[in-house]
Amino acid sequence: RVWENPQLGHFDNFPAAASTLFEMASLEGWADVMWHAVDSTGEGTPPERDHSLLPVPFFISWVTLGGFCAINLFVGVIVDRFNAYKKHADGVLFMTAEQRQWVKLQQAVIQANPVRRPKRPRLAVRAAIYDI
Repeated sequence: RVWENPQLGHFDNFPAAASTLFEMASLEGWADVMWHAVDSTGEGTPPERDHSLLPVPFFISWVTLGGFCAINLFVGVIVDRFNAYKKHADGVLFMTAEQRQWVKLQQAVIQANPVRRPKRPRLAVRAAIYDI
């Protein structure tokens, strides 16, 4: 028999370890990697079920902290890009042409200042001039 690295990831070299840790932070297949680490006995020896439970706290900590960081980073980038597109489109990103026209009309109505007409004076002379 030949003992080979599992398909889901290993820690034999830095690129593979970094890839495995990144995949685990995305919460994909982390339990399988953890159990393979628990079953490992050493280089060139076959795995033994539940050989050492020492890696378990590391894996659970990594998934908890790494998963939250990865999720927050992903959500942050999505929200940031959406806000940038929304700002660039002047707040009318997902509107139809008719809705955009209505919004522009409402903005024009809000910005328009009504002309105030002064009250008619009480004195007769001033009222006559006002009426002209």
